[in-house]
Amino acid sequence: MLRHGFKFYGKTFRLAYFKPAHGANFEVLEQFGKNRLTVTRQVPCHPGDNRTLDMALAVNGLPVATIELKNPGTGQTWRHAVRQYKEDRDPRAPLFDFKKRALVHFAADPNEVHMTTRLAGVKTYFLPFNRGSHPGQIICGAGNPQHESGYRSGYFWEEVLQFDSFLDILGHFMFLERKEEKVEDGRGGHRWVTKETMVFPRYHQLDAVRKLVVTSRNEGLGPNYLIQHSAGSGKTNSISWLSHRLASLHDANDAKVFDCVVVITDRQVLDRQLQTRFTRSNTRRAW
Repeated sequence: MLRHGFKFYGKTFRLAYFKPAHGANFEVLEQFGKNRLTVTRQVPCHPGDNRTLDMALAVNGLPVATIELKNPGTGQTWRHAVRQYKEDRDPRAPLFDFKKRALVHFAADPNEVHMTTRLAGVKTYFLPFNRGSHPGQIICGAGNPQHESGYRSGYFWEEVLQFDSFLDILGHFMFLERKEEKVEDGRGGHRWVTKETMVFPRYHQLDAVRKLVVTSRNEGLGPNYLIQHSAGSGKTNSISWLSHRLASLHDANDAKVFDCVVVITDRQVLDRQLQTRFTRSNTRRAW
């Protein structure tokens, strides 16, 4: 709905506009600038009672993200926010309904940020949305380094939620992943079920893709780069996002930088995963 709008009596209603890959489309750029991103505090989130949510983020009036904020000065941290989402938030409430309202939920304090894209009671699974203790270095642990704002999680507010950045994530990074899984049917047999996951990029993925896009736009063809990903940290999605961005990348003069993007892998399982990602977005691929 956000990306494509909807039709009503033959008319298409656009709910949001996203920045084009080049600056030649002045009309779309103008419409992009008219988007309205709003923050609402203490939002009622459960019909029938007085419980409220700390913050809700909306694009043109449509709720897209929720945030529970905690202050260590009062003895609470992001862990209490996670517990609140798991124990006090009804995933069936309209604001939290999977795929229908808010797309991502953040648990944050001045030091760390964690996220989930699907509330499921006590089974809700949160992932860290942190920069790491030493960003860009070979040895990098959990958490965040000091930030010039005075708060370790300042990057989240000043960088990730910035107008262009947040719309870019909604328009070009988030996607719904579907996987077929075989499960026991309780009668000694098996059946196939479809598992859906709303994917929101983790910070290291977002950071790596954006830095390479900017560098490729400025430096052009020729240089080599290396991205280090630990096991299970989302290599496939990072490769897919980067490939899509490079395939439509334009330089400062709005000239296309690359004619095509070739992805080479050394593992069959990664090859299959990448084919699935590229097919999902209808992007031509060369092997």
